[in-house]
Amino acid sequence: MGIRTGIIKTIYPDTTIPGLAVVPMESFEVKGNTALLEVKIAGGGCGSLTFTAEKSIDREATYAKVIDRNSPWSMTVTEVNAPGLYIFELQGLKMFPVDFMRLSYQAEIQAGDVEVKVFNYQETGGASVHSSIGDVIADMGDIDANTAASAASLAIIAANLPSLSMFVQECEDATDFAAVGDAGNLADDTEHVTGTVSVEWDKPNRTDVVSGVDDTIPAVDLSAFSPSDYITACFFLPGVTNVVKVYLQVGTDNANYTQWDWVVADLVTGWNFVKARLTDYAALAGTGMQQGVVTYVQAAFEYDVAAIAKNDMKVDHIAFVTAEVINDPSTAAAVALLTTIDADTSALAAAAAVAAGLDTDPQTGTGAIAYTTSFAADLELVSIMLHLDIAGTTAEDFEIDLDSLAGATYDANLLTLDLSDDSLVDVVLTPEDDALPKYLVAGDELKFTWPNTEGRTWTLRIVVKGV
Repeated sequence: MGIRTGIIKTIYPDTTIPGLAVVPMESFEVKGNTALLEVKIAGGGCGSLTFTAEKSIDREATYAKVIDRNSPWSMTVTEVNAPGLYIFELQGLKMFPVDFMRLSYQAEIQAGDVEVKVFNYQETGGASVHSSIGDVIADMGDIDANTAASAASLAIIAANLPSLSMFVQECEDATDFAAVGDAGNLADDTEHVTGTVSVEWDKPNRTDVVSGVDDTIPAVDLSAFSPSDYITACFFLPGVTNVVKVYLQVGTDNANYTQWDWVVADLVTGWNFVKARLTDYAALAGTGMQQGVVTYVQAAFEYDVAAIAKNDMKVDHIAFVTAEVINDPSTAAAVALLTTIDADTSALAAAAAVAAGLDTDPQTGTGAIAYTTSFAADLELVSIMLHLDIAGTTAEDFEIDLDSLAGATYDANLLTLDLSDDSLVDVVLTPEDDALPKYLVAGDELKFTWPNTEGRTWTLRIVVKGV
C-alpha cells in the first residue's frame, strides 16, 4: 500500500434533517476503493442512518436510480442516535466503473441536525519512503521501497511538509498558559524537544487528580486534515507512579472540545512522543472540536489519587500531522520530525540528508540511559557515539545489547564498558572496528543502558543508513 491522498469534501452541510424520506447529497469524485464518511450529529440525533448510492460515469451524466439496498453500495449505521462526531468506512466503490457518485441518506427519526463530509482517498505509488528523519518519515504506508524510490518520495514530502504538518501550540512561552486542576509554578524549561524551551509545571497542592495547563489561542484552521490524520505532542513524565494517563483537549473552549488519551501502560519516565488518529478520540464535550476554527488547547496528567505532589511535568508542542508523514515513531524520532516542522529550511536540509541515505537518532539526558531503538526498516549501522560532559568516577557499565527479531536465541550482548576506566568522556563505535552488527533488519532493536548515578549529562547518537 502506498501513500493515501485525497481531500475532505462536505457533501451535505450542517442542516436540520428535513424528514424521513431519502435525501440526496452532493456528488464526489471516486478516487479509490474506500471512502471515510465523517458524520456530525447535533440536537436529538436521528436514530439510524441508511446511506445508499447513485452512480454515473461522469459529473454531467444523469444519475441512475438508487441501487438496491442489499448491494455493497448501501450501509445502515445505528451509532448516530446521539449527538457527536462519527466516522464510517464505505468500501467497494470501484466495483462499478464510475468516476463520480452521489450518496443519499435516510433518517429513522427526525430530531436533529446532520452534516456529512467524505474523505475519498486513493493509493499513490507502490513505494513510499523507507528511510526517515529519525525514523519519523518512516513507513509512509506499508513500504518496500528501493533507494531511488525512497529519495523521490522524500523529495515530494519535503516540498510539501509545511502543508502536511501544523503546530497548534508550540509551547514556547509559559505565560501563554493557565493552570488546570492542581497545577502551579508554571515556567519555561530549557529541557525541550523542539524550539528553544518547553512548558513546565508542578502539582503542589494535593487537591485534584488532574494537573495540567490550557491556553486560549488565536483561531487555527485545521480543516485540511482528514479523519485518518494524527494529533501529536511530547509529554515529559517525572515518573509513572500513580499516573493514570496524559491527555490533550482541542476545541473552542473548556466546554467544547475533543479529547485524546494515552494511558500509563504506553508511557515511560522521561519524554514521551504521543500520537493518535483524529478518529481515535476518548471523549467529546459540547460540540467537540470544530476543525475550521480551533481556539483552545489543554495538556494534562491524570493521577489515581489527588493527595500527592509532583514536580517537573512538561509539554512541548501540540501539532497535527498527516498520515503520509507519520507512522509509529519513537520519541527521539519525533524530535527530528518536529524540528522539520518548526523550520522549512531545516526540513529541506534534513530531507536531503535522508535522501542521501544518512539518518541520526540523537538522545540526551542527565539520568540513567535506558533507551531502545525503534527501527521500521532494514538498515546499515554506521556508528554509535556517546559523549559525557564530565568523566564518571563510579565503576558502572555502559551496555549495548541486541534484541533480535529472530528471537531470544539470537539476542546478544554487544558491549560492556566501564566508563570510569581511563575517565572516558567520548566513546565511538563502528562495525568495522568493534563487535557490532553491520546490518539490522526491521524489528531488530539495540538496547542501551548505563546507571549514571553521578548524573552526568550525556548525548547518544546512533547513525544508520538505508539499504
